[in-house]
Parts: sequence; structure tokens; C-alpha cells
Amino acid sequence: MSSVPVLSRISRCSSICFLLIPGIVFCLETTGIGADKTVALVKESGDDYSNAAASLFVDELRSLARDRFNLKFVEKVTGYDVRKIDEALLSAIANPDVDVVYASGFLTSERASQIPDSSRSKPIVAAAPIFTDLRTRPISREGTSAKPNFTFISQPSRIASDLSLLSSLTNSSVLHCPIDQSLVYDDSEVGEVAKGLQKELGIELRLYPTEPSVTAVLAAIPSSAKAVYIPTLPRIAKPDLRRIFETLAKRGAVTVSMLGREGVELGAMAGLSRDNRAAIARRSA
Repeated sequence: MSSVPVLSRISRCSSICFLLIPGIVFCLETTGIGADKTVALVKESGDDYSNAAASLFVDELRSLARDRFNLKFVEKVTGYDVRKIDEALLSAIANPDVDVVYASGFLTSERASQIPDSSRSKPIVAAAPIFTDLRTRPISREGTSAKPNFTFISQPSRIASDLSLLSSLTNSSVLHCPIDQSLVYDDSEVGEVAKGLQKELGIELRLYPTEPSVTAVLAAIPSSAKAVYIPTLPRIAKPDLRRIFETLAKRGAVTVSMLGREGVELGAMAGLSRDNRAAIARRSA
């Protein structure tokens, strides 16, 4: 239980603003003639949550593609090993039978965005919302993806809304945030965007790149921290994430989770995001 009894746990539905570039059906239409199409599903995990999200996407795509394509799906579960994710993505691109690659998880979507343009010879659809406030978004003036053969979904104000909530709950302008080290490709870029958030919200945002373990995350966050934002930590298993929230609560910290309702169910004090899997499935397909 939280050590801050005056606050009940909060799970609100934030206003969702997806930046949508056309999904897989559009990509399939650009891959050449023929009704037989193969979609490679690259997944980080085979847990119930990931399987449910993938099933929603497959059902949505089959519905949209009915009477247009004969779909076949090939699946690769990689775990949260960056090397294996990269290998699976490049293998799918190289497979002559694959028409489109679907990157289902947050880390997989991020890794897909880092593939050199010259190597991304087939359309890749990144299903997890990426390029949030801490990353610059590769969007052209026309509103399309500036990365060739790369489709993505983004929530531009996701982090700003969460940080604003955390600041208001704690009446604090100093906010602490661990980040999975594997997602930090350019320290200067993250630093510059963080400065923009600080100026916009009137806060001090302290970032802690960390390895994916309970011990490392908790060691990175000062024990005196009272306002902690937990973003997506894709290589941390849900039971371990629950331990992080429980330990922070025992320290007296108020936590807001980027996972929203799911994070609250795991022990966060508050979160804004709803379960967006059905919406993501529709937009990805």
C-alpha cells in the first residue's frame, strides 16, 4: 500500500492524440501485385498482454483485408534482448516471402526506427506508440513519416501530461525519471528535449539512464525522491515493475506511470493512459 494515505490511486483516460501514418493495409497495397501477402510479426514477449494485443491486430487486419488479400502470418518472439530483436527484424526484411513487418512491442518499435534507411527495404509498421516527448519525431511537412518504409504511431503530449499530473499531486517541481539505457541513442537529443519540457512545465526533470533490473532502477533513483515518473521500461517484467512501485511507495514517493491504468494496477499512485490496444490495432492495420 502507498505510504501517502491522503491520495487515492488515480487512473484517468488522457486525451489521445495519435500521429498516424497509414497502416499495414496501405503498405500491402504498395508491395506489388498478387493477393497472397505475408506479414511477419516480431514480438518481444509471449505473455498474455502481448498475445492479446497481437490477436487484436490480426483480427483487425483480417477484417480490413477481407476480399482483397489472402493473409499469412509468421511470428517471431524475441524476448527483450536487443540483439535478438535486431536479428529478427533484419531477418524478416531479408525473407523474400515476407511483404510487411509488424513490430509489436515498444522496444521492437524503437529498434525498428533505428534500422538504417538503406537496410529498410520493406515496409515496417511500428505498433507501439513511440517518439513521445523525449524524442524528436521524424515527420515530414506533409505529415508523413520522414523515414522510408517506416510507419509509426506517436502520442506527442503523453509525457508532458503525465509530468504535469505528477507535479500537481506532489506540489513539487523536481521530478525524477529512470530511463531504459537501451532507448537512449543520443544523450544530447534527450537532454535538449528534456530542457524543452522543463521550460514548458516549469519543472526540473532529472533523468537516470539505467540497466533493466529492479536493483539498478531503484539504485538510480535517489532514496529522498518524492516525485517519480516511471516511463515505459520494456525490459522490466511486470512482477519486477510491481516491486519497483512497492519499494518507491515504502520510501514515501508518489509515482505516476506512463502505462496509465496498467501501471496503477501494478502499484503506481496514478496514471493517465487508458488501455489503447484496440485503438492501436485499428490504426496499425
